[in-house]
Parts: sequence; structure tokens; C-alpha cells
Amino acid sequence: MVRIVIIGSGDISRKRHIPGILQTPNGELHGFYNRSRARSEEAAAQWGGKVYGSPAEIWADPQVAAVLVATPTPSHYGLVMGALRAGKHVLCEKPLAMDSREAEEMAAEARKRNRKLMVCHVQRLYEPNVRARELIREGVLGRILSFRTFLGVGGSSAVSQGEPWKNAVAELGTHRIDLMRYLLGAEASRAFGCLVTLDAEKPDAALVSGEDNAFGLVEYENGVYGLMAFSRTSYGRSDRTTWIYGTQGVLTIYGEQDALRLERRDGSVQVFDFSMGEQKKLEITPIHRLFCDCVEQDTEPAISGEDGLAAMRLVDAFRKSQETGTWVRV
Repeated sequence: MVRIVIIGSGDISRKRHIPGILQTPNGELHGFYNRSRARSEEAAAQWGGKVYGSPAEIWADPQVAAVLVATPTPSHYGLVMGALRAGKHVLCEKPLAMDSREAEEMAAEARKRNRKLMVCHVQRLYEPNVRARELIREGVLGRILSFRTFLGVGGSSAVSQGEPWKNAVAELGTHRIDLMRYLLGAEASRAFGCLVTLDAEKPDAALVSGEDNAFGLVEYENGVYGLMAFSRTSYGRSDRTTWIYGTQGVLTIYGEQDALRLERRDGSVQVFDFSMGEQKKLEITPIHRLFCDCVEQDTEPAISGEDGLAAMRLVDAFRKSQETGTWVRV
């Protein structure tokens, strides 16, 4: 049994991580820490577990095997490094870090301490995405040529001061950056990015501290080219579609009507029976079971610190491209 303390008590904890751990046979929700002790006490009263007054208390508790870091991105580096140095395994929300330098140090610390560092890039665990990867591996699309992937949410565009973390390219875009790497099975080699703020005046928008839209072109090591677009100004119902084009057809993931659709070059169409679900609903995935399994069995995490680092390297390339106006090596 892997005893886990959740650090952070926001929506992502309450709607995804707490239910996920409670549904994990080999995981135990051991306690909570939040900067607001009242929030931790409220969570413990509802779901059980111990209340911690500081990260240091967690690090010092020998009963704690692992922590789940579900706090804002600027705090990830300090919390993850502290946990690893205290001998704890870590499951961390995405993006793993503020930049690739932080992510590289975190992944290196996990290797040095022989601890598990796993990242919550959960979109690769959604059933339509898992099946899409299998179809690509089976060769149904032939040679992959290109893709287009969009991910947008609404109502979060007014710009605030502070560290630029709640942005389009990293906070939102790493969902798809990781997913495309997973689907293609290839590393990005160079990128061209455009990061912009388009709707800073919307009065009811949630505060963000970075760009509200990001557009990127990516070339992969296997010759695939892709277009990525991430937006915090998608004010419609759903904006999450991916198209993957090959020499023998196209896969559409989360299209207007179907969660997964294969259109072959010969004109035949195959629709796979997956629930579309709601884009705004936080889906419960096997991430917590996979994390506990790798801790108990001493195996490589399903979504490792190196995976989180790969995503941040492409984010950094987009940022540098925005600064230079040129293609940038990843």
C-alpha cells in the first residue's frame, strides 16, 4: 500500500486526485497539506487523513511514501525537489516545471535518489487516444505525414502581473505537446512559435499571467510536421480536436460527432465506440494506479520525469522562437 499526501487543495485535487486515489486499490490517501490549514482540515474532515502544517512535516514523516503535487506551477520545483531529497516518490501535476532547466534538475534528482517521478499528462490515458496510438502502430494510416491539434478553453484571458505561468503554451499546451509525442512516438526536432494576448480586456475573465493564445509549427525527427493551437479565448462549447494524416487515411480524435473516427484513403469509414464526454469535465484516469504500481513494483513510471522534460523543451523552443522570429532547435 502506497501512502500518499496531497499537496494542494484546489479543484484538480477535489475533482480528480482525491477520487482517483480513493479508487486505487494499492493507494492510500494518507493526508493533506495546503497553505491554508483550514482547507486541509476541511479535506481531512470529508475524506479522512492527517493534516500537515508544512512540507517539512511531510518530509519528516516515515509513514509517507509519496506525495502528489497539485499546486500552481511556480511551486513545483521546490516541492518536488524537497520531496525527492526526503526520499519520497512524487506524482506531479503538469506542466512539470516552469522551464526545461527546472525539469531537467527534477528528473536528474529522481534518478540520483532512485525515486519515482511521474507527471500527470493524463490525456495520453484517455481511451480514444490510447486506441489512436494503437492504430498508428498497426500502420492503418500508412506513413504519418502531418497533424493538426487544437485545445481551447474560454473565460481566462485578462492579464495579471507576476510569474507568467497560467498561460496558453505551457499550462494549457503541454496537454497536447505530450499527447502528440506519445501518439507519434517521435521527438520534436525544431519549432516555430507565436505567443500572443488577444483578449486582455474581457472583464469577467479569470486572471492569467502569460499569453492567452499560442500557435506553433513543429517538425519531428521522423519527418512529420504538425500545427498546434492552444487558446484561452475559445468561448464555444468544445475545442479539442486532433487530426492525424497519413498516406492511407486520417484519424480524427474528439471531432464534432465522434470521439475517434478513421477515414481510409479508399473511402471507407470506421467509427469507434467511445463516449465523447464533456471537455470541461475532469476525467478520472488510471494515473494513480499506474503511479502506485511503479512504486510498489519498482518499475519505470508510465509518464516519467523525462516525459515532462521533453514537453518543457518544446515549450522553451516555442518561447525562444517568439523572441527571435525564427525556427528553433528543440
